[in-house]
Amino acid sequence: MKSSTLVVIIIAGMVLTVAADCKRGWESFQGSCYIFITEDLSYYDALTICNAEGYDLLEVTSEAENTHMKNLVTARKVAAVWLGMNNLFNQGQWVYSSNGSPLTYTKLTKPKTQQERCMQLAADGTWSNEFCGKANFFICEVQE
Repeated sequence: MKSSTLVVIIIAGMVLTVAADCKRGWESFQGSCYIFITEDLSYYDALTICNAEGYDLLEVTSEAENTHMKNLVTARKVAAVWLGMNNLFNQGQWVYSSNGSPLTYTKLTKPKTQQERCMQLAADGTWSNEFCGKANFFICEVQE
């Protein structure tokens, strides 16, 4: 059985949970490790950077994870980050970029035009489809 050390750090009233299984600078939440990348890149470039390192572009799969990521985005004072979700290959069918499977959870409220084929998470926790060439910050994710 794998053992894991858990450390809780309180900074300016925010609780940051860091697991020993995550690399330094990464944040742990429900079995995944996350790193916030503060570089404005297109969806394609963000996806390429995460994948080149063996990580996924953030794929939110639950309300709890969405709330946690919303809080992370809000704390960083940015408007939105890319999500690892798109409908590049089948218009109207949103899939996870890591494996092409249909979304099991969504916060997409009002889809924009059909030309906006990549998904972003806004600081208020809502999702919206956006032009894939738009520059956004992003979060890479990997299982612990």
